[in-house]
Amino acid sequence: MRKEYIFILYDLGLSLPALSKLYQHSDEGLLISLLNGNYLDVHMNYSIFSERDIDLLSQKIKIENAKDNVKRLLERFYNESINYYIYYDEEYPKHLKCVSDPPFIIFVRGDIKLANSERLVSVVGSRKISLDTQLQTNKLVKELVGNNFTTVSGLAFGTDILVHRETIRQKGKTIAVIPSTIFEIQPKTHRKDAEIIIGSGGAIISEYYKDPNLNRFAYIHRNRIISGISPCLLITECTEKSGTMHTARFAYKQMRKIFCLKNDSSGVQKIIDSNSAIFYNGINNLL
Repeated sequence: MRKEYIFILYDLGLSLPALSKLYQHSDEGLLISLLNGNYLDVHMNYSIFSERDIDLLSQKIKIENAKDNVKRLLERFYNESINYYIYYDEEYPKHLKCVSDPPFIIFVRGDIKLANSERLVSVVGSRKISLDTQLQTNKLVKELVGNNFTTVSGLAFGTDILVHRETIRQKGKTIAVIPSTIFEIQPKTHRKDAEIIIGSGGAIISEYYKDPNLNRFAYIHRNRIISGISPCLLITECTEKSGTMHTARFAYKQMRKIFCLKNDSSGVQKIIDSNSAIFYNGINNLL
């Protein structure tokens, strides 16, 4: 129940610093008291709430709405085999915990254990890839699966869906990190792929349970998870102005190992020239 109470406060809109301190230092009784509107003692003793937090905790109607919303969500989670993991949970992906701005909660369909493997590699690239790069990517994925690596990508057109499909074809497991809510698949044409990923022992991960309206920031935020969830990032090909470059920058800041397939794409050349990555020369790079 303690986890559920934290989720209610998260849905209410409490600040992440306050939620973190509450998760680490509170018991169920204190959380129940907060949700009953008794926040002053906690604030006086611990000084953990911002003015906005206090405003939210003083509005009983908003608290009751959050309780009702989470109750409905948990019923839907149960019916659709969705789990949620708070940053401090043991199951939360260990590599993602180490980034500067991890999601406080992630929502998962499928096997969360995959996200805690050491043999994870995120593979990203352009939505429009050359035939040569397609062939290189298929060969790469076959090698990864053959060495018991789980692939991670974003379920988007082009490189992402190629990685997921080839992983499945090679009898491997793959994780798709999506920019939409855990209840929706974007693009919609890849809904069947998402079901196949789960049915093959993989996972779908999102930080959203409310609609982010799929603005460009939702995609950028998704990219930090793709890079952060794995020890390394492998880039197939990309242009200088692409979402893949955002993922590369996140990976660099997260101190991930970055590799690129050898090609003349402008993004790969820029990444290599910046000395933030090296060309991928085989599975030994990752072992």
